[in-house]
Amino acid sequence: MKIAITGINGRLGGALARYYQAIGNKVIGLDRLACDLSKTDSLAITLDQIEFGALINPAAMTSLEVCENDPELSDRVNAIAPGILATVCAERQVPFIHISTDYVFDGKEPGTRSEKDPAKPISVYGKTKLVGEEAALSAYPQAWVARVSWLFGPERPGFVEMIRDRLVQGEPLGAIDDKFSCPTYVDDAAVALDHLLSLTDPAGGLVHVCNPGPTSWHGIACEIVARSEQPQTPVARQKLDEMTGFQAPRPVHTAMDVSYLEALTGHAMRPWQEALAAYFSTETE
Repeated sequence: MKIAITGINGRLGGALARYYQAIGNKVIGLDRLACDLSKTDSLAITLDQIEFGALINPAAMTSLEVCENDPELSDRVNAIAPGILATVCAERQVPFIHISTDYVFDGKEPGTRSEKDPAKPISVYGKTKLVGEEAALSAYPQAWVARVSWLFGPERPGFVEMIRDRLVQGEPLGAIDDKFSCPTYVDDAAVALDHLLSLTDPAGGLVHVCNPGPTSWHGIACEIVARSEQPQTPVARQKLDEMTGFQAPRPVHTAMDVSYLEALTGHAMRPWQEALAAYFSTETE
């Protein structure tokens, strides 16, 4: 099968390309030059020129601050484009997975969120992603909208790598301890999304994809320290409202329940601690 993947240079898009190439699929990488989601007037025409048997759309405007400062661009990329992609896939009757986010929740209540919980986003990013979910499913009810959270993996360095590098270099460590979600190892997400793509009679709809177990950024940092061979270093506790670089509001409690995903696919998602250990072990091989 030819798998078209948007956002090929991103963390999840790159992992999906690596995964599908490894199992023998032909990957059609759609970077911004090949498929610019902001050009919504010509997006369908662009896709008409590309042959594929399935489409996965991880591409998005993910910077909360950029979305706040340019809501019109965020609307085109995050809200309008997914509906166009879904329409094209519906017309061809090929599988489509659109990637969304835990930031569609307002984060006011502790605990884990299910697919049935109401989405009440509090940022431009979250609001445009929610509209994108609705547009995709309206155009193609058999499509999947997969919400992910706190992605980590080898394609692009992020929080996990920052903490590890500072630990190795003996620098002070600190992380936010009052914001909670579930980390998602991109390799595990790729496998889970492939299971969804392989369903012969897809119901379509919302599904949560992450490594289970609510934690904070501080919790992740402490786990990295505990698993390191470096001298144990304390991790300072930081507060969300202390982050002066954050202009857009962030939801506090957005950990997601993966029970529906596991029931659909028969595939269990390992806890994030095990996924983190697996990621570090692949880096040392």
